[in-house]
Amino acid sequence: MRKPSWTQDVLGRGLSAHVVNARILTFTALPLTPNGELDSRRLSAPSDTAAAASLFTTRKAS
Repeated sequence: MRKPSWTQDVLGRGLSAHVVNARILTFTALPLTPNGELDSRRLSAPSDTAAAASLFTTRKAS
């Protein structure tokens, strides 16, 4: 699995900086409902508080 920073670098080459997410979370598996749709209620929150805080802070446009 590629690192999130690699993903941000690749996306940053072709997209404007304000379009690329400041934080990218990776999952080994996504929770699904019995009919195969994403179960967003069962998604876990980021494990560290710094990561959680970065999800809700705005990034300055460069």
